[in-house]
Amino acid sequence: MTSLSPIFGVNSALLVYDELPAGCTAHPVGSPDSEPLIRVGEFAVVGSGNRDLALGEMYLIQSSRGRCRIAVLEVARGVTFADTDEPAYNLKSISPQMTTTGKPIFMMDGPYPADFMLEKLIVGRVVGVLRSDFEAVKMVEALP
Repeated sequence: MTSLSPIFGVNSALLVYDELPAGCTAHPVGSPDSEPLIRVGEFAVVGSGNRDLALGEMYLIQSSRGRCRIAVLEVARGVTFADTDEPAYNLKSISPQMTTTGKPIFMMDGPYPADFMLEKLIVGRVVGVLRSDFEAVKMVEALP
């Protein structure tokens, strides 16, 4: 198991696992939203029992339409919800997308209250990636 350096406002380094840890699931990454930390075709290791909110951490989120992606949790500055006075949160892409003018922009969802994210969006915290020679990767690559 090795460690990757944190970048792009992500708080913790990702561990590179030789095998899937107990209590975790492997999520195939299909979009460049999480590059360069996790590349398209790699498997993110997600601790589904680890859903506590922590700023700057990466989470696997699932939309109401079933689409999953990896996002970073941040506070929506200056936004609170009137009925609870609790802070609001955004879920931001790790890598920017380039506009037609060549300027980088980050994709963002929110603001959301914490309880909504925990009930409806967050699948688990991303804790690492699987080595590319992991057996599950080989099995998925062998599928027609």
